Amino acid sequence: MESSLTCECSPNSSCHIIKIVLTSQNLPGIIPPEISKLHHLKFLKLEGNKFSGRIPPQMGNLVNLEELYLSSNFFNGNLPEQLGLLTKLQSIRLNDNNFTGRLHVGNWRQLIKLQMYGTGLEGPLPSSLSALTSLSYLQISDLGGELSPFPPLKDLESLKILELRRCNINGQLPEYIGNMKNLKTLDLSFNFLTGKIPLSFANLKSADFVFLTGNKLTGGIPTEFIERNRNLDLCYNNFTLQSSIPNGDCDQVNNLNLVESFFTSNQSVEGFSCYLKNFPCLVPKREYIYISYT
Repeated sequence: MESSLTCECSPNSSCHIIKIVLTSQNLPGIIPPEISKLHHLKFLKLEGNKFSGRIPPQMGNLVNLEELYLSSNFFNGNLPEQLGLLTKLQSIRLNDNNFTGRLHVGNWRQLIKLQMYGTGLEGPLPSSLSALTSLSYLQISDLGGELSPFPPLKDLESLKILELRRCNINGQLPEYIGNMKNLKTLDLSFNFLTGKIPLSFANLKSADFVFLTGNKLTGGIPTEFIERNRNLDLCYNNFTLQSSIPNGDCDQVNNLNLVESFFTSNQSVEGFSCYLKNFPCLVPKREYIYISYT
């Protein structure tokens, strides 16, 4: 819960509102179109309230806006195209609303963080994402609509977090993802991805977490990919069993969806499965095994 209003004053004593924060106040109502008169506004945070209605297109006049946070409200309707005029925008968060229509992004060349979880919007993921080359955090989930191919993200070399979860993406995993040197988290779970994991994924040396759960991936799993990525989830795919067994025992891979339980080495492990669907555990060499709770 936070509420604040920040002004900036010039030497001639004229003052302008540059920051509005009203979070978790249970405030109802709409965003008034008159907000467009706050030409010097840089930061607007209205998360965790009961605001509803459409985002007024007049917000496109807030040309100095750098951060926009409207998550956890009851906004509806289409995202106004005028938001694309906010060319100084660096961070936008629109999670947990009731928007309709297609997802689109504007001319946000300075955008660093884009987060849209459970917005109600439909795909496909727009090809204009390819122009947002300053992005470090691209996080989108639960898009409706038809299946669509993986968006062109090859030039987004600054990405640290790439989450496109449940976005109705089909087709194969792009080879270039394995060459994203700054990537810390990759989450492409619950899509309709097919084909093999590219060999380039073994190059994801900096990645702390990799989630490819719930797709239709096939073939074998590159051994180096497993050995270098210890926090990964590959459950519920269609991998080729024999070529997918890693060297060593099952504890090579820590799965965030698995719970570590401790047993003595002579205790039965019957009934427990490894981190992949239809992927039997080798007998663990250590005194513990992993149990899936999903």
